[in-house]
Parts: sequence; structure tokens; C-alpha cells
Amino acid sequence: MALLLTTTARDIDEELMNRCLVLAVDEGREQTRAIHERQRASRTLEGLFDKRERQALIALHQNA
Repeated sequence: MALLLTTTARDIDEELMNRCLVLAVDEGREQTRAIHERQRASRTLEGLFDKRERQALIALHQNA
């Protein structure tokens, strides 16, 4: 079973906290800046090489 709830409330009901895995999203300036940096870096030649290496490593682990 899966259940997805969203809320804008700052406080979450304690009963719900005891029964669910609660995940929060970091929407701070530093997090947004880090995301933008990573997105820009992935578009560079070095970023493309890193992606190729990462894919090769994933394939290696999956084949193991």
C-alpha cells in the first residue's frame, strides 16, 4: 500500500508522524544554488564525461 499526503501546515499531526515516513523538501537558497550549479556542470564537456563514467560504473555493478 502507498499513501501520499501533502500539506502546507508547519506542524504535522503526531499520530501521523508515528505511522508514516515523513519527508521534507529543502527549498532554501543554498539548496537551489547547489542544484543550479550541478545542472550547469552537467552541460559541460567534463560533466558529459562524468555522466559516461557514472553509467559505466552502474552497468558494472548491475552486471556483478
